[in-house]
Amino acid sequence: MSGTFAGLFAMGLAVQMLDPEGVKARQLAAERGTEVSSASGQADRELKAQVAKSVAEAQARVRAEQAEQLAERKREAEEQNRAAILVEMTKTTVAGMLRDPGSASFARVHWTRYRGKLAVCGEVSGRNGFGGYGERMKFVSLDGQVYLIGANTGMAAGKVAHYEHCND
Repeated sequence: MSGTFAGLFAMGLAVQMLDPEGVKARQLAAERGTEVSSASGQADRELKAQVAKSVAEAQARVRAEQAEQLAERKREAEEQNRAAILVEMTKTTVAGMLRDPGSASFARVHWTRYRGKLAVCGEVSGRNGFGGYGERMKFVSLDGQVYLIGANTGMAAGKVAHYEHCND
């Protein structure tokens, strides 16, 4: 071994012992125009690999969370669309149950979810046989059944359904 190489080698070992991270070894190597010892270079590569792996895992978690949020927003939008269609169908059916379907006036119409099912609730009034508007009647639509609840309907099932599903 030449004296210069042996001296640098010994100095490198001493620096590694005092500086396990290899910061000083890299600085010394840069000053002398030589490479960092293979031990600290290996440690650097391992650290870079660990950082890259952690970053990749974090990015994968973020992408998975974003995909889940997107899927949830899509499910919510689809439910909103189904509910809007159900509301319009229910209003058409309820209007058809009145003496004068064209005079139907709706209030407090909303949809809700009860035990995994969509229910449409609201109130309706329409012209009576004398041409005036009758009293407001509650209605509920559940499982394809529409219940109109008024003073003269006497529909116990509709009253129970409205009470259980509409909360008003």
